[in-house]
Amino acid sequence: MLQPALKYNGRPAPTSPEPRRVTGQFLAKAHLTRRQRAELAAALSTGAAVLAPLTVKQSAAAACVPVLDVTLARRNGKHSNGRSNGQEESPAERVAPSEPSVPATPVTPPVPPPTMGVEKLLAAIVDKIGVGGVLKLLVASEKTAA
Repeated sequence: MLQPALKYNGRPAPTSPEPRRVTGQFLAKAHLTRRQRAELAAALSTGAAVLAPLTVKQSAAAACVPVLDVTLARRNGKHSNGRSNGQEESPAERVAPSEPSVPATPVTPPVPPPTMGVEKLLAAIVDKIGVGGVLKLLVASEKTAA
């Protein structure tokens, strides 16, 4: 009788099972019964389960510090909007970069005839300088008013 040749496909079976990975969000949001929570806690204490990553609130509770301190430490001194110079951006500035770029030369809006309505005036300005140009004008007037 012929013996089958030993064949290895992939990596060998692990000697110990990999621990169950439980996220902090699952732990915070899951509707578990008291027994299920006790079984999960037992698995965490024996190493059969691993809790990672924790939520900010869970990390703060584990370290006995306020949540605000953890949040500030995570930001590492940076502002939440990603700007490094500390200036706040207006909603118009957030929309403006998505629009196509407009010429660097300042564009003056067309002078409307006296009978033109507000909607027609706005449409004429947008047709002339584009949405990005209108937003830049709004941003410029917002900065001069402040």
